[in-house]
Amino acid sequence: MKRIAIVAVILSAAAPAAAQQDAAEVFAPLLGSCYSAAFPRTEAVNVQCFESLAGGFVRNRHAVFAPARVYEGETLYHRDAETGRILFRYFSGAGGAGEGPGDWDAVNGILSVEQRHVRADGRVEHFRGRFHDMDSGGFSAVNERLRDGEWVEVARMRYRYAGPAPGMADIPPPESAE
Repeated sequence: MKRIAIVAVILSAAAPAAAQQDAAEVFAPLLGSCYSAAFPRTEAVNVQCFESLAGGFVRNRHAVFAPARVYEGETLYHRDAETGRILFRYFSGAGGAGEGPGDWDAVNGILSVEQRHVRADGRVEHFRGRFHDMDSGGFSAVNERLRDGEWVEVARMRYRYAGPAPGMADIPPPESAE
């Protein structure tokens, strides 16, 4: 389960980024939808859902099932007006948090992201990912973790369309306060 959680952190903290575009423009093919992929050599599945927020922000919620829900997290993306890069902040359901920048190679359609993640116990971990073949049908991801000064591949996954993302319209109104 620990390896699954590590990969989930990497995957949820990465998606398309591009200079001088807000996050909603960058994520346009994925917005409003959920995508799922099986972790290699396990029965676990990661489901990621992308939603557009006000101001060009994007929210990516994810959950890992093995077969019941065992882990979840949320990432917020935005364009940094100063640098033009897409920045993200990840919040782990296990209590940790991570953040980092993304660089988009529009010519080759590859996003490279790096993340500094602080676990709930204070330990710091570093991850990076490369994401490609992104469209409304899904996306592919290669994820790595920094171990003893070297990047080690953790997983290669292909996410496929899994249905519409639950959004603001699915949140029930509060009961009358009368």
